[in-house]
Amino acid sequence: MASVSSGFLGGEYPERDYEPQTRLERAFAAGRFVCDRLSAKNANLKQIVEAVDGCSAEMDLLDEEGLRRCALALKPQLRKAGVTDLELAAQAFALTRAACFRTLGKRHFDVQLIGAWAMLNGMLAEMETGEGKSLTAVLVAATGGLSGQAVHVITVNDYLAERDATVMKPVYEQLGLSVGFVKQGMDPASRTAAYRCDITYCSNKEVAFDYLRDRLSLGGKRGSIATKLSRLQEEGNTPSLHLRGLQFAIVDEADSVLVDEARTPLILSAEAKQDGEFTVHREALELARQMSDGDYWVTDDGIVITEQ
Repeated sequence: MASVSSGFLGGEYPERDYEPQTRLERAFAAGRFVCDRLSAKNANLKQIVEAVDGCSAEMDLLDEEGLRRCALALKPQLRKAGVTDLELAAQAFALTRAACFRTLGKRHFDVQLIGAWAMLNGMLAEMETGEGKSLTAVLVAATGGLSGQAVHVITVNDYLAERDATVMKPVYEQLGLSVGFVKQGMDPASRTAAYRCDITYCSNKEVAFDYLRDRLSLGGKRGSIATKLSRLQEEGNTPSLHLRGLQFAIVDEADSVLVDEARTPLILSAEAKQDGEFTVHREALELARQMSDGDYWVTDDGIVITEQ
């Protein structure tokens, strides 16, 4: 499993925009990658266990209303400091663990806490079958949701997305978070409502195609003004945008989603709009068909010159 967070990006439709890099910048990025790998090997990921245990004594005694109040108080702190703050992440983990035990009768083991902390820090977490990947993902998703980011839990098929969202829904609701799922065949309104939730479970294909549809709706423009205009067009019509942006993703079966599935290109087609640019192109083609050899000539430079 892997967690990818682009942080708090601005705009109505936040997503990371990668700019072309110079050779020096690429060399610096490669050096930073090596240093991060070395620091990750030496990182004491087990420190999260002690930190969570230190918070659990208080959290485990809270009733349902108390859990919600603590979660609500934690939100602005996570939004300001970020999900990698050890103390705040430990509080979020302790709250989520208490909510899981109260609703599902399951309590996270130390290995699940360590795996979730690794993912919050941008690492891949490899877990064997039966070690509780779904429960581990709940820790990461709840922490991301409490921080105010749009969280997508991405898996390999619709069945797993619907199953995990349904099973884990009571846990998120204990923390005051909304959860939805997206699957093939959903109508646009239901699909958009699922993406408006704090946490959305979906397959890699569904979220990729919905992102492509949003890009088509925005006409390739991702700025705040373009998105706000699209929002205005939604009033009284079928919503044109599905996602809230790309901020925080948890990828289940990361080797399959990011390697095997990524080899298959996603192709999305749409009907061309009959706008002014289309009309100009059509008229230009019609004029070209009416021209004869005497109406133009080509210079040595390949420039076409038409007679007036």
